[in-house]
Amino acid sequence: MTGLIVAFILIALAGLAGNYALDMYRHDGRAAAARVNADLRSAEEGLADLGAAEAAYIAAGQNIESANTWMNTATALAVQLESAVANLNATTTSAEARAHYTAATPLVNAVAANDRKARGLVGTGQILVAADVVLIEGADTVKQLKAELAAARDAEMAAFEAKATLLGWVGLGTNALVMVIGLLLLIVAARRNNVPAAAGLSLNSPDAAPTHPAPEHPSTSAPEHVSTSAPDPWFTPTPDLTGAADLCVDLASVQDGGALAALMSRAAAVLEAKGLVLWISEHGGTTLRPSMAHGYSERVLQRMGTLSVDGDNVTSLAFRTRQPQVVRGSVDGQGALAVPLIAASGCVGVLAAEVQGAKPGDARFAVARIIAAQLSTLVAPSASSETPRAAAQS
Repeated sequence: MTGLIVAFILIALAGLAGNYALDMYRHDGRAAAARVNADLRSAEEGLADLGAAEAAYIAAGQNIESANTWMNTATALAVQLESAVANLNATTTSAEARAHYTAATPLVNAVAANDRKARGLVGTGQILVAADVVLIEGADTVKQLKAELAAARDAEMAAFEAKATLLGWVGLGTNALVMVIGLLLLIVAARRNNVPAAAGLSLNSPDAAPTHPAPEHPSTSAPEHVSTSAPDPWFTPTPDLTGAADLCVDLASVQDGGALAALMSRAAAVLEAKGLVLWISEHGGTTLRPSMAHGYSERVLQRMGTLSVDGDNVTSLAFRTRQPQVVRGSVDGQGALAVPLIAASGCVGVLAAEVQGAKPGDARFAVARIIAAQLSTLVAPSASSETPRAAAQS
């Protein structure tokens, strides 16, 4: 469970980092759009200023000094216009806008050529002819240039808008992906929580919580004997002694398997166990078979099969040693208890329980041993026979 939480946190952090990067891209896109718009506006204003300067130097009644001032201004404006259009054509990322800049380039050159022609005519005193060049011959060129610059602006803004929309969809997709992965992790966590007690009995080390799906048979790990050490102060379950006493009284009066099945449910509640399995001895005490269970499906019981009493698992070890065994569980993880059923003829079975936070010194061991002692009176007659008593049938 802890690994899944860490994985989800890492994925969520990656999603946040992705959203942050997308926000930076959107910010950069808005800044680039503002720059392009400003450059286009500057080019359009330069074209308008060039027209005003030309109108000024072809005006009648002015002296040579004034005319030269306006012609110099027109020359500088024409150079700036050529430079602005060339820079926009070189830096644009829109293919459609580049096509308009390419179309505008010869028009800019034509405007500059008309200006040079008009200035030459003014210099020779042909002011009326210069006025025809500026106001008549160059009018269509200026109009076409304005149209190309306006179309380039529309193409640039459309490209930036499309990029912003794409980034928005990418951000939405990233958030959706994080949510889907989170949902899948929750499903995996739920399935892990439904893993049978065998998973709780198959820890790789005494201090680790179960991290792998259940094997074909219960535990292949090293369990621990119950000790008298102090229980974990952060998780100290309180056994239900009254419930355990009532349960033992009812176990003593069991008449059929149906009643025993109901009492197994009560036993799980008393032990605060997610699941219980009652293993009984067969074939002269050489194998253990899951006779009855609570909290697990028939498919899970069939998958458990039988165990050899010599097997390297906590259930077999409890049977061989006739001592309670524990597989540690973390505070929020599943552990396991295995308590032998001791009768006058010897050990006749094992009661295995999947419990949260199992530790040596767990107070639930005492209750589990009391219940196991009462159950041993029900399964003892079948310990030496091939077929267990009907009351212990699943």
